[in-house]
This record gives sequence, structure tokens and C-alpha cells, in this order.
Amino acid sequence: MTPHLITRVGSVGRALMILAGMLMLLAGCGDAPAGLTFGPDDTSEARAYLDQARSQLQDPDWGPASIRAILLVEVGLHDQASQLITEIEDTGDRELVRGVLALRHGDHATVAEAVERILAEDPEDLAGLILKGEMELAKKDASAARATAERILSVEGRNTDAAVILGRARLLEGNPDGADEWARQAAEWDRGHADAHLLRARVHLARGELQDAEAAMHRALRLDPLHPGARFLYGELIRRRSGDEALSEAMAHWRLALEVDPRQGRAR
Repeated sequence: MTPHLITRVGSVGRALMILAGMLMLLAGCGDAPAGLTFGPDDTSEARAYLDQARSQLQDPDWGPASIRAILLVEVGLHDQASQLITEIEDTGDRELVRGVLALRHGDHATVAEAVERILAEDPEDLAGLILKGEMELAKKDASAARATAERILSVEGRNTDAAVILGRARLLEGNPDGADEWARQAAEWDRGHADAHLLRARVHLARGELQDAEAAMHRALRLDPLHPGARFLYGELIRRRSGDEALSEAMAHWRLALEVDPRQGRAR
């Protein structure tokens, strides 16, 4: 079976935002993330970047429905993404978008159904397996997430998403040292993967290493300025570091994260 389009783009979520920027650049519609000139603390510029991405995705002729739909999820336009699902012809793509959207809203039953359909077509579908691992992490089932990540690595031996899932599972189990090993492995395999750096930040926070955590979060946000997990966690770090004096600054990051991913507030 020919792998469906989204599987070959990269991971279910974060790499797709980088893809969006690359496609905008190629089309002359904007700047790619690698060319961003604003820093992680500049939430006003990040919001402007979000607005630009949303504006580009309003165009019904902007690329295949499958890619456009999943990117609409990534920028928080969930109703519009849901409306596009019926236009996606490929079953794997259609179920992946449905599953990613459901995961954003904590609907794990719908995610499980989507994963089942994807893997029924192709048991080695990487995007489906990554979505399965992310769902298991969201359910705080570390053992199941580890098993899924190991299954991914049996299909693709240097899969950065699998390394991140394994690291996050170790953190759930209260093992920051084990998580750090996978964070380092993920960064070695792909230094441009925002989630690898976010995992390092989580490890540093678990150890109380605030300065190192901040540096890792900066790396994640420079790679993906709209990363909701990194944005939300960065707000928490600012509050933890500076107390109530920095509450308004922290809230600017939290609002941006919640606007694209409502589960961030529930996950803490």
C-alpha cells in the first residue's frame, strides 16, 4: 500500500507546522519558521504569526484538504478543520485528521476509533502509531505508550517521535534520568524537532534546573513559535521563576497556548 500523504510529512502535529511555513515560503505567502526574527518572549509577534497562518489557511484552494485540515487543527481553527474532514478522500488521512482533532479535545474514544481504522489499513502506519502513543500519554498510560513507541521503532529505527514518547512515558513513571536519555537520543536524531527540546525542558524542570529548562524551551519555541505545550510550560516556568510579579507575562503565553490547544489547561 502507498503510504498516505500525512504519514510522510512527519509527526502528527509539530512537524506539520514547520511544513506549513515551508509551503508558505515556497508559495511566496510568508516567511518560514526558520526565518523568524522574534524571540520566544514576544507573544505579540507570535500572535501575529498565528493570525498570518490562519489567514493563509482560509483559502479553500490552499493545498490538499488533508494537509489543510490538520494545519487548521494546529492553529486552533477546529470547527473549520472538522468541516473539511468529509472532503478528504484517503481513509487514512481522513481518520488521522479526525483523531488529531479529537485528541485536542480529550475525546479519547474517537481517537481510539480513528487509530483502529488507520492501523486496519496498514498496521505499520507511522502517523497512526504516533497518534496512538500520544493518546496513551494523554491517558497517562505509560506502559501502553512505551509499547507503542517500541512498535514504531521496530518499523523505523530512528524515529524521533517514538523517542519523545518513550521519554515522556519515563517522566510519567517518575524517572527523569530515563527520560533524559531518550531526550538526548531524540535531539541527536533530529535537532530540528521541537518536541525533543521540550522533553529536555520537562526533564530539567523535574530536576529543578530552571535555567536549563528555560534554555531548552527557547530552542523549542524558536523551532515552532506556536507549539502549545512549550508555550504553556514556558508560562509556568515564568510564574515559577518570578512569582506573581510575572503573572501577566505568564498569562500571555497561557492564552496563546490555549487558543490553539484547549487540552493544555486540562493536562496540568
